[in-house]
Amino acid sequence: MAALKSVFTSAIAGILVAGVTVFAVIALVAASVRISQITAPAWRTAAISIELVAGVFWLLSTVYVATHLAVLIFAKPQEAGDPSSQDSPRPVG
Repeated sequence: MAALKSVFTSAIAGILVAGVTVFAVIALVAASVRISQITAPAWRTAAISIELVAGVFWLLSTVYVATHLAVLIFAKPQEAGDPSSQDSPRPVG
């Protein structure tokens, strides 16, 4: 039953991330089309800079959401008494 739940939630997460990515790409293409119609060079430069920052933010956000959901879905639950579940760093070696 747990395997089925994991498969179902990972499929939903994949669809969600793909949808957000497609929306971000469509929004960026629409912005590029509108920006290409700007005639003033200063305004066009500012709009391109803002578009670059927004594009990097949106696409990195989708990667973050995808990785965060994958960790939440596939992480093994730890017991409360397990010393590895504490926030203190573990010694290497």
